[in-house]
Amino acid sequence: TQVADMVQEVYPARIQLFTDILGIMENIANADPDAAVKLASTMKSLNNALKKNQGMVEGLQKSDIIERKQALEKEMLAHAQKTGKDAKILDELEAIRLESREQWFARMAESFGRFLVPGIGFSAWAYEYSTMKDKPEMERDLGFQDRDVNRMKQRNKQTQRNLVLSAQKQLLAYSFKQMAKLPAADQPEAYRALFVGKSAAEMDQAIDQWIESAFAKSQLQDLAYRESLLEKSTAELEAIDDPLLQYAIARFKENKPFEEAQKTREGKLSVLRPAYIALLRDTMKAKGKAVYPDANSSLRITFGTVKGYSPRDGVYHTPQTSTRGLIQKETGETPFRSPEPLLDLAQQKQFGPYLDKKLGDVPVNFLGTCDITGGNSGSATLDGQGRLVGLVFDGNYEAMSSDYDFDVDVTRSIHVDIRYILWVMDAVDGAHNLLTEMGVQPHFKTAKAATSGTP
Repeated sequence: TQVADMVQEVYPARIQLFTDILGIMENIANADPDAAVKLASTMKSLNNALKKNQGMVEGLQKSDIIERKQALEKEMLAHAQKTGKDAKILDELEAIRLESREQWFARMAESFGRFLVPGIGFSAWAYEYSTMKDKPEMERDLGFQDRDVNRMKQRNKQTQRNLVLSAQKQLLAYSFKQMAKLPAADQPEAYRALFVGKSAAEMDQAIDQWIESAFAKSQLQDLAYRESLLEKSTAELEAIDDPLLQYAIARFKENKPFEEAQKTREGKLSVLRPAYIALLRDTMKAKGKAVYPDANSSLRITFGTVKGYSPRDGVYHTPQTSTRGLIQKETGETPFRSPEPLLDLAQQKQFGPYLDKKLGDVPVNFLGTCDITGGNSGSATLDGQGRLVGLVFDGNYEAMSSDYDFDVDVTRSIHVDIRYILWVMDAVDGAHNLLTEMGVQPHFKTAKAATSGTP
């Protein structure tokens, strides 16, 4: 059921939000070169998140994972009844799932508002900090120690450099207008209080007017003002006549009971999850099968083979790429922009000892059937003899759903070949001291220095 929620509701909602928000930011960036620079990093992050969520939906929709999960739950229930094991685990997990769905879309829309309008997010944090700062360090919640204050101040300074007022206004307005579409029961009280008595026909204009008025009165765009909030008491913060600040405080107060209930649910889940896995393992064992290991959020060693794949009929991705493909894709523009010395050396086939004789070239990347996830980038890839042969750095688009369902036919990890790394260090960058320190004998004594792009 949780998988069905993600596939049918959560991921599609995220995709719509990401798409709409990127559209707003792109319009602003296209009209203002300075804003384009400031928004570039955020837009890149949102594009990556959009791509991941789209890949999740496409991958999961193509599979029969929902039907398989539902069938497995029935098997677990039947097995529990047959063996006399506790079957209430499944009911209790379902009850927790239903509880956590309360105002889920409003919380999602608001989370984007906090992320994209930093002053609101910072204000909520400052208010919560004000309720704890008089306590001894060890009695405060995690994330509100003195070291966290320094971290927030530093983040605040970094945020200031990329503030775009027009973007913040439009994005907060968008967040409110998404909430306006929800049934009243799913709308946050702090939001409803701002627009009480407004009809649906009046709502868009009312939201735009409130946004303009609130930003005109608020000082949250000022770095020193935001930092000054950390010195104030709870009562002092509540007395400040700043509409954005007061909205942040109201949302914090409204969210607090949900957050406390969520902590209680997490406590229950910490007991139920091991019991669920035990029942799942017992059910699979009775069928003569094992449970696929879930190493997400933990240290992991995964194994696989170098192998290409076919994402759809008539298309096949080879297991290796080479500098020939790198030259063919070269456009002079990011992301297909390589340093001129690298391109010259590749075209002249100056590969030295890094040449793969079968390819007649230096291999750049290769595909593997290793099961990886977020956080694995940079992990060493070893061959069957324990030799370093590359570094994993990504997964293919069709592998986005592998956290739920590993499909050996299309799920692939992407690794940069160690020979390409060494060739770039040796021939292109002339990093001979580093190679010597690594125990590698440099081959190119007079390497050309890369002056532009990235290898």
